[in-house]
Amino acid sequence: MYLSKLRISGFKSFANRVEVNFPGEGITSVVGPNGCGKSNIIDAIRWVLGEQRARALRSSKMEDVIFSGTADRAAQNLAEVSLLIHNDSGLLPSDYTQVMITRRAYRSGESEYLINNQPCRLKDIHNLFYDTGMGAASYSLIEAKMIDSILSEKADERRTMFEEAAGISKYKQQRKETLRQLERTAADLERVEDGLKHVQQNVSMFERQAKKAEKWRELRDAWRALELSYQHDSWTRITAESETIQIERAREENRAAELDARIAAGEAELAEARLALSDEERQVADLSRKAAATQAEAIRLEGEGDRARDRAGHLDESLRRLRAEADEANRRLAEMANQRAEAVREAGEAEAYLAGAADRSAAAREAADAAASKLQEARARADELGEERMSALEELSGLKQRLGEAEGALRHLESGEEEWTGERDARAGRLVEASRLRENALREADEAEARAKDESAAAAKAAAESQDAASGLDAARAKAEDLRREQAALESRRKVLADLEAAGEGVEAGVKYLMQSARDRLKSLLGESLEVPAEHQAAVERALGKSLQVVLVTDKERGVALLSSLREGRKGEAVFGLPGFAGFRRARANLSGRPGFKGWLADFVRGPSEWSGLMEWALGNHALVDSLETAFVLADALKDQDAWLWTPEGTGLHTSGALYGGTAGSGDAAAPGLLQRKTQLADAGARLQELAREVSSAEDSVRTLEA
Repeated sequence: MYLSKLRISGFKSFANRVEVNFPGEGITSVVGPNGCGKSNIIDAIRWVLGEQRARALRSSKMEDVIFSGTADRAAQNLAEVSLLIHNDSGLLPSDYTQVMITRRAYRSGESEYLINNQPCRLKDIHNLFYDTGMGAASYSLIEAKMIDSILSEKADERRTMFEEAAGISKYKQQRKETLRQLERTAADLERVEDGLKHVQQNVSMFERQAKKAEKWRELRDAWRALELSYQHDSWTRITAESETIQIERAREENRAAELDARIAAGEAELAEARLALSDEERQVADLSRKAAATQAEAIRLEGEGDRARDRAGHLDESLRRLRAEADEANRRLAEMANQRAEAVREAGEAEAYLAGAADRSAAAREAADAAASKLQEARARADELGEERMSALEELSGLKQRLGEAEGALRHLESGEEEWTGERDARAGRLVEASRLRENALREADEAEARAKDESAAAAKAAAESQDAASGLDAARAKAEDLRREQAALESRRKVLADLEAAGEGVEAGVKYLMQSARDRLKSLLGESLEVPAEHQAAVERALGKSLQVVLVTDKERGVALLSSLREGRKGEAVFGLPGFAGFRRARANLSGRPGFKGWLADFVRGPSEWSGLMEWALGNHALVDSLETAFVLADALKDQDAWLWTPEGTGLHTSGALYGGTAGSGDAAAPGLLQRKTQLADAGARLQELAREVSSAEDSVRTLEA
């Protein structure tokens, strides 16, 4: 067995593919200046033989063995080394005469191992070179520090080399692997023991539940006996109460008869009051007519008074005007008297002048003639003034007469107005008195009628109450008893559901351990965070299955820490839901418009938005159809796609042909799932509160009727 060829590509300084041939006989030396890559050939042989230590390859990390590029050449993403070995002597445990070992490393961190171009494990390469002297840490590759280890005085440093040379390293490796297998077997046994303990705990729990069920049956029988006894006592008590009610009913009937007699007397009084009211109404009508006539007369007198006042005003105005005219006539008469006296004086002067001038000359006769004519004119003017004065005196006398008549008429009107005012006040007093009498009579009649109606209503109410008392009390007691029975049954159902919830029924051991020991570090279970319509709960619960128990955490660090606590404590397993993956989407088949397709289950479920990607992963390809026949039709059309088709009852069909259904238990023992249990608990709590209010109201009604 000897090395034949070494092919290097992308490893350290070998950017191009290089092939190094080793002759079968003699010694091959690699000679070159410093930095030309001689040591990289040794590193390539050590690396292809499975070296895992980066420091042994003179690197800080394994990624450094890939060609990192230069100023002229780009870096490569793959390093590959192949070692061809001649196996003519059959030293290697292989049927081939030539064996090629290949190792590849990618910059992404992935690596591959191949033997004769067939993928293999690193362990297969180590097993291939056991007891051959070749290997990443064997004496076939000697470096300076390994020579120091061989020459060292410390036995531990020489042991590895001697064990490899002696051929016992293979058996030591087999011993280590055997010990690891024993450890794994012991761990498996521990897990089996844990499972056995869990089963034993479940058996104990089921035994306790069976005992509780037996005790429940005993209590149920006792309750039935007590219920029968209570019903008998209730029947006896109700019978006695019924007799008492019959007596009270007879008493109430007597009271009703008395009330009827009182009502008849009241109606007779009412009839008499109505007759008296009719007489009073007639009197009031007569008074009303008289009052209307009086009021009409008062209105007429008021009109006449207004007209008299207007006439008095006109007469006053005429009187003032006549007085002014009389004053003007007196003034004119005085002026005319003055003018006449002046004319008489002038005439006397003229006669005296004529008498004294008789002996004057003829020249003065013309003046005398003129004075005579002037005298004639003055006399004529005096006569005219005298006539005018007489006319004025006559007119003044007429005005004084008219003024006297006007003053008399005014005094007559004033006296008539006083008489009319007195009569109007008297009639108004009589009208007010008549109105008061009419209002009193109407009020007394209304009061009598109201009393009669109240007494009739009281009698009718008493009769109705006496008739309904017995039936109302029986109905109220029966309703209260029915409500109590429903309340007790619902309380028992709620307690059973609460016990199942507290015991973590239907929850895996790992999830149950986390809920009990690290509840404050969890957000919730996925099933607790979902809101699902009642008509879709069966399908959603069956579709999610164990995904309902996914533990929601607020960050990945907390999820990793809880996972480590499960693994270290060997408490079981759990699936954790991490936030921040909202972009995940499943490919959905195009079912829009297909007959019987009702929608995708993920669209009917409401949950926290931080875990929408988790919801899409769990329900993204689950569809809801109206029947199993529709599911078969759609599954036949979607054979090449990944989809689940669920009926509302919770029966599912996968496009691969898997049919899933049934119940979670058997017979009457089938327990509700997580979603249905949560909904039933909430409904039971709400109904219990409502029943408590109804029971209290029914008991109050019974107490009221009994009082």
